Amino acid sequence: MKIDVFFQTDQGEGVASNWTPLRTLRTNSDGRTDTAVLGDEEIRKINANADVFYKLVFFTDEYYSGREVFYRRPEMVFRIKKEQIEEHFHVPILCTPFSYSTYRGS
Repeated sequence: MKIDVFFQTDQGEGVASNWTPLRTLRTNSDGRTDTAVLGDEEIRKINANADVFYKLVFFTDEYYSGREVFYRRPEMVFRIKKEQIEEHFHVPILCTPFSYSTYRGS
């Protein structure tokens, strides 16, 4: 599945519309990315002086090509606070053509 990754600095007013693209990834046959969505050094650099919102866009419509898909492009938005940059974040998505679920894993 194709995944677009974006970020924006938290300006203290919630999520804005100005996202900066980071990269596009694809999941492998096991449904995982072969590399980390965000590397440790990258998070340290982006989050060095501020809390940051990240957005993952999942292209479920392409993944389930040829099938009816209700949630065509679910977006997952989450914030990493600058004091959390040493933590590990595992943010899986479980999806079908008609539903999706996510959680912060360990």
